[in-house]
Amino acid sequence: MIGIFDLVEKDPSGTIVVSDFKTSSKGYSNEDISRNFQLTLYGMAAKANGYREREVLLRFDCVVKTKSPRFEQHYSSRTERDERRAVSKMQRVWDGISRGSSSRTMETGSASGVGTSGSVIRRSMVRYRT
Repeated sequence: MIGIFDLVEKDPSGTIVVSDFKTSSKGYSNEDISRNFQLTLYGMAAKANGYREREVLLRFDCVVKTKSPRFEQHYSSRTERDERRAVSKMQRVWDGISRGSSSRTMETGSASGVGTSGSVIRRSMVRYRT
């Protein structure tokens, strides 16, 4: 699986913050954020690409396009259990694709940005293999 982080920052305490930029017609709930598969993959990819020993925080920066547009910022993290479930899901999807019984694909977008809360580490393509 290949994807691109929108933004990776290091906050003053050394925590890695992986951000994804979104636009939406409605806001996200805490449950939406905690179950978001893309954020889970971003956390796994950050750990697989040099940040395993660091705390990794995941963030959605979202512009909600309603009659009165607003900006929402949501933080989350993932557990090893969440990561195991993601690997299991990817394996099931891959098995289905291999059998020809699924045409499901997973993509991530790309964007660039400049953080305000810390120093930008890099905008990078990440790879995660199971």
